Amino acid sequence: MQSIKKITVASRPSKLALYQANLVVAQLTEKFPKIKFEVVTYKTLGDKKLQQHISDIGGKGVFVKELEEALLNGKADIAVHSVKDMPCKMLAEFVMPTILMRAKTNDCLISRDNSALTELKSGAIIGTSSLRRSNQLKLIRPDLKYTDIRGNIDSRINKINGNYDAVVLAYAGLERSGLINKTSQIFTLDQVLPAAGQGAIGVQCLTNNQNIIDIIKAINDEESFSCISVEREIMQHLGGHCLAPIACHAKILHNRIHVAAKVMSCDSTAVLLETLSGEVVDGSKIAKQLATKLKQQGALEMIIAAKEKI
Repeated sequence: MQSIKKITVASRPSKLALYQANLVVAQLTEKFPKIKFEVVTYKTLGDKKLQQHISDIGGKGVFVKELEEALLNGKADIAVHSVKDMPCKMLAEFVMPTILMRAKTNDCLISRDNSALTELKSGAIIGTSSLRRSNQLKLIRPDLKYTDIRGNIDSRINKINGNYDAVVLAYAGLERSGLINKTSQIFTLDQVLPAAGQGAIGVQCLTNNQNIIDIIKAINDEESFSCISVEREIMQHLGGHCLAPIACHAKILHNRIHVAAKVMSCDSTAVLLETLSGEVVDGSKIAKQLATKLKQQGALEMIIAAKEKI
């Protein structure tokens, strides 16, 4: 490995993004104390256009492009991402060889009166920009109003005192932001299956930079990497994106990988759920088999219909 004295880390400027970038830096510094790490921030399109729906400004990738441009331009050596914000298929110029140990993947409710979902008054307004979340919650409380919401974690929570009665956020983001104590309810995975890559921090670099790849792989968590690779591959097979009503989750128990994937219609009247288990080394094959089973039941038609309505 060629001697490297300094590594520049690209990050979004939000409090959560910086926490994640600094977590990567801390782990790398422990492994490579002689290397200096510097975090530089870049506002992405998704950060700049908070008043617009993600689908109106480019969909999947609006939180990624500027960081990838920093890699291409040589302004950064690595970029740190929330994996669920990344397109399920990267351009050939990029690789993500490292995923840190994954946090809890559950979704959480934060409500004005610290009420659980079943305790909210009929017609209560729930803020979430995710069809995946709202469509699953409609199965529990179809009488609530699910409304798009944008902004960082703090701003979303603050909106509870305004036009929203509650918001739905990822456990991992709340925990990393020191806000998990505000949670009114933690949904089980049976209630709300997470997005592909939820709770995971990924480290990206250029495909042709083997020296950097060798360094960042030192902090890769193999179990998390295996699970998230399967989830992202399922999304690829389904042609999914961050706005589609698709949920998937993989976990490893007793040396076997257990995978669940769910596709929902826009109105939640149709829900497809498939599960498969097998050897960890067969993760790619399991992803393809599971996606095929969903396709045979009409999953692609449901996803296309959802795209047209966004």
